[in-house]
Formats: sequence, structure tokens, C-alpha cells
Amino acid sequence: MEERKANWSEVAIETLVDLVTDSERWAVIRGKFSPALTIHTKQKVWIDITERVNASSTCIRAVKDVKKKWQDIQSHTKKKEANRKAELRKTGGGPPPPELKNWEKKIVSILSEDVISGVDGGGGVDSLCTASFPTDKKNTQSGQDLPVSKRRYEEANLEPAMGMEAPSSSCFPFYHLSSF
Repeated sequence: MEERKANWSEVAIETLVDLVTDSERWAVIRGKFSPALTIHTKQKVWIDITERVNASSTCIRAVKDVKKKWQDIQSHTKKKEANRKAELRKTGGGPPPPELKNWEKKIVSILSEDVISGVDGGGGVDSLCTASFPTDKKNTQSGQDLPVSKRRYEEANLEPAMGMEAPSSSCFPFYHLSSF
């Protein structure tokens, strides 16, 4: 069984954040793959970051540990900033929300507002909801329009395998595939 490593020190976290948020490294880490930006290039950047974090710490960590810590602190910081902004919008007084640490501010500065607060648009779309799918074919038995996903079964004369029916949801019309 592997021995548990020491907790991350504040200095090691600050070093990690400083290295990852550096504009050149950030461009490589978040960049799209291309002939000029390969997985090998990204791996080299993470190896460099890991070596520098290890130099500032008493605990030696692997690249996967450093990547995991980055994901964890980035996720934690997004949640903390979203909660902080929500608290600022509330009325009624009370103490102000706690300020972010300097390294948290750096993380927030490289993230878009949409990543922290979500995308505006009056709600989301249920990707499983077929009620609003375009229709152009009638169910021969009921005379109702069929959503695209149901037409495919009818056109191919296929029956879904047992247990493969669509999930029951209020957005699904009530069709029984066995009736086609």
C-alpha cells in the first residue's frame, strides 16, 4: 500500500498557481491540439511545472498528482468565487463574504466569467427531451406526429433491445415502441 503524501503547503500551491497561470504555459495547457501544439508539448510543460513545484516543496510529487491538485484547486476556486458573487448580490446586510487569497485571485483572473457564473440564457435545454424535435411523419396507428428518434425505429422496423427504451420523463411523448 502506498504511503500517504504530506498535505500541500501554501507555498507549493502558490508556486503551482504561479506556474500554471503564466501566460505562455497557460496558452499551451489550454490550447487546442495542432501540428504545432502536440500532447508531447503539453506533457513537457506539466513535467516542467512538476519539477519546479517539487523544488519548492519537501514532498516529491508525480505529474499526475500536480495535475490533480490543479484541477482540484481550480474547481474549488470557481465554486468559492461563484458563492462569493452570489453573497454580494444578496440584500439584508450581514458580514461580507471572505476575500479570495492571492493565488485564488490569479485563478479567477484567467477564467472566463461564464466558467464561474454559468451561461445566461433563460435556462438550459434538456438534451433528452424529444417533445420539441421536428416531425414530418405520422404514427400510422395513432395519427400523431413522431419525433425524429421514434421515426428511425419505425422506418427501420427495429425494436429496441429489452431495457433500451427511452427514460421516462415528462418531456417524452408517451409512445410504446412495441406498438409500431
